[in-house]
Amino acid sequence: MAATWARRSCLLPSGQAARLAVAAIIGVTIVAGAHLVHEQGYGSKIGIVLLFAFAATIASKRDQLRASSATIGNLTTKLAVALLGLQFSASQLIELGSSSFIALISVMTAAFLGGLIGSRLSGAPASIGVVVGGATAICGVSAAAVIFAILGPKQIQQREFVAAVIGILIASSATVVANTIIADRLHLDDTQIAFLFGSTVHDAAQAIAGAYAFGDTVGGQATVLKMARVALLIPFAIVLGSLIGSRADHTRVHIRTFILPAYLSGFIILASLNSLALVPDTVATYGQAAAKSLLLFAITMTILGLKMTQLTTVAWKGVVSAAAGASIFSLIAATASLKLL
Repeated sequence: MAATWARRSCLLPSGQAARLAVAAIIGVTIVAGAHLVHEQGYGSKIGIVLLFAFAATIASKRDQLRASSATIGNLTTKLAVALLGLQFSASQLIELGSSSFIALISVMTAAFLGGLIGSRLSGAPASIGVVVGGATAICGVSAAAVIFAILGPKQIQQREFVAAVIGILIASSATVVANTIIADRLHLDDTQIAFLFGSTVHDAAQAIAGAYAFGDTVGGQATVLKMARVALLIPFAIVLGSLIGSRADHTRVHIRTFILPAYLSGFIILASLNSLALVPDTVATYGQAAAKSLLLFAITMTILGLKMTQLTTVAWKGVVSAAAGASIFSLIAATASLKLL
C-alpha cells in the first residue's frame, strides 16, 4: 500500500518504491541473519555483516537494485549518526582524572595524525586518512560513519568508506594482540593495562573483552576510558565539521564556514539532552540499540550499493597505510603516556 500511495502521489517514479522495498528487505534479512549468527558466538556482528553483504553483492546483477541500496544506505547512515548522540554523556569525561584525560587526548591525537600521515605517505586521498585516523582515535565504525557523513560524497566515496571500515576492523584486532604482548613484556599493572586497552583499541567490544581478560578491575577501568573516547566524538565532530569543506577535489581538506546539517544537529541535541539527564534511561537504552542496528543496516546497504569492481579502484595501499599508521602511532603514544598515570 505504501508503494501504491507513493506512486499515486508522484513522490516516487513507478517501480522505484518497489525496488527500495526489495533492497530494504534484503538489508534487514542480512542484519537479522548476522545477529543470529553472532548470538551463537561466531565472530563479531560487524564482521558477519560485511561477509553476508559482500556475498549478496557478488550474487546481485541488478544495477537498479544497487542504486536503491545506495540511496537507503545514505539516508540511514545520517539517521544512525543522529541517534548515536544517545551514547554520549558528559559524566563519561568527568570520571577521568586530569592526568588520564591528558594522556587519553595525546593518544587520540597521535592516532589521528598517524592515519593522516599514513595516507599521505602512500599517496592516497587525505579523506581516507581522516576517516581511518578519526575512527581509530575515537570509536571505530561509529566514528567512521559520523566522519563519512560530515565529509560528504564529494570528498569521500562510498567504496572508500567501506574499505576504511574493513581496514579499521582488521587494525583493531591486531591492536588487541599487540596490547596483550606489551602488557606481558613490560609487566604493567592493572591501571596501565586498562589504559592501554581503553585508549588504543577502537572497537568497543574488543577493547572491553580484551581488558576483562586481565581481570574485572582492568575491565572496569578500560570501559570508563573507552566510553570517554565515545564522548569525545561530539567535540571532534564539531571541530571537523567546521574545518572540512565539500569541494569536488577530495584529495585535499578544505577550510570553510560550517553550517551544521540536520543529522549532526540531531546528534549534538540528543547528546546534550542525555548529558543533562533529560532522556529517560529506557529511551536512551533503546535509542542506543536502534542506532547500532541502523548503523549495521546502513553499512549493509552501502555495500549492496557497490559493484565489486568498484572496490578494485580503491586506494587499498592508502587504507592499509593509514590503518597501520594510526594504530602504531596510538600504541607508541599510549606506551609513552603510561608514565603519566
